[in-house]
Amino acid sequence: MKTFLIQFLFFSAYLFADIIVTPDGTVYKGTIVSADDSVVVIKIGTTETAVTRSSIIAIHFSSADVIYLISGEEITCKIASKDRDNVIVAAADGMRSIPNSSIEKVRYNFRNDLKVTNLPRTDSHFSNISAERSYKENGKSVFLMFHLDAHYASLNDWSKQFYSTNGQPVETSGLIWGAEIGYAASDRIALCVGAESFSTPTLTINQTSPSFEDYAGYTFIYGSVHFGGRPKTLPELFIYGGIDLGSLTGKEVVKNFNGIDFEGGNTKFAQRFKAGMQYMTSNRFSITSEIGYLAANVKEVEVLGNVVPNYSLDFSGLFIRAGFSYHIPLTITD
Repeated sequence: MKTFLIQFLFFSAYLFADIIVTPDGTVYKGTIVSADDSVVVIKIGTTETAVTRSSIIAIHFSSADVIYLISGEEITCKIASKDRDNVIVAAADGMRSIPNSSIEKVRYNFRNDLKVTNLPRTDSHFSNISAERSYKENGKSVFLMFHLDAHYASLNDWSKQFYSTNGQPVETSGLIWGAEIGYAASDRIALCVGAESFSTPTLTINQTSPSFEDYAGYTFIYGSVHFGGRPKTLPELFIYGGIDLGSLTGKEVVKNFNGIDFEGGNTKFAQRFKAGMQYMTSNRFSITSEIGYLAANVKEVEVLGNVVPNYSLDFSGLFIRAGFSYHIPLTITD
C-alpha cells in the first residue's frame, strides 16, 4: 500500500515543534520527517524515532495552513498534497478533499497550532494522489517597505539660536522619508534593516545682514527586530513591539552666512522604541502604522573641524509612521 499520509507530513520537516501523543501519555516533540502506513518518524535533536501509527492518538502541528473558500468558509488544516483538480488536507476532523475551483486563496503556516486526532485515511481516494512536486509559500517573506513619518524632535539648543519672524517658537518637527528591507521569519518575529532621512523646515534668519538660511537634519541607518503575534480572529494583522538600533549622523546646515556655506554635525549611536501594526491586504501587499520614541542626542557637534562647546543637536522625540510594503513570499518544495 502506498504511503498512508500521501506526503502530507512532508511539510512538517520545515517546522520547529511538532508533537506526537500516544495513549500512555508519552509525548514526542520534534520535527516530523516522514510517515508511511506503519510508522511516523519524528526527529528529536539529532535522533530519529519511529512511532507506530496504531499507537498515535493525536498529532499537534506547530503551525497550520488556512484555506479561504469562495463561499466564505475558512479551513484551518495541514495541506497534504494536490492534483490538477483537488487539494488534500488534514483538518481537525480528518482528511478532506477540496476542489481547486472552490478555493479563493491559501496562506501557508499562517496559524499557530493544529491538532489532528483522526489520522488520515488510507483508501484509494487518498493514496492515488499524484506525486508531482509543487512550490508552496511557507508563510515567510522578504519585504520592502517605504514609509513617511511625522517626527517631533527636541532640538532645544538649535531652536534657541533664533527668533521666528512672528514671535512663535522655531519649528523643530518635520518629515522622515525612509525605506526598510525586512525578513518575516515567522508569525512572531521580523528582522529589518533600514535607512531614513529627516529635516526641519529651512529657516531664513534676518538677525544679521545679509540674511542666511539654516536647517537641521539627520540620516539614520539601523537594524530592527519586531516581536509580536496575530489575533486568531484576524490573522492578517500582525501586532508587534520593536527596537531600532543604529548609527545616526546629525547635522546643521548654514547657507550664505557672511557669504559662506557650512555645516556642523557628528555621528552617534541612536535607538528607537516602537509599537506597530502591519495588515496584509493580500499575499503581496501590506500597510503599516507605528508610533514610538527616538533617543538620539548628537553631542560634540563639529563645525569646520572644531567642537562647538555646550551645544548639541538633540533629535530625540516622538514619531508616527505610515508605511506601505511589498512582500516576496519565500518558497519550499512540498
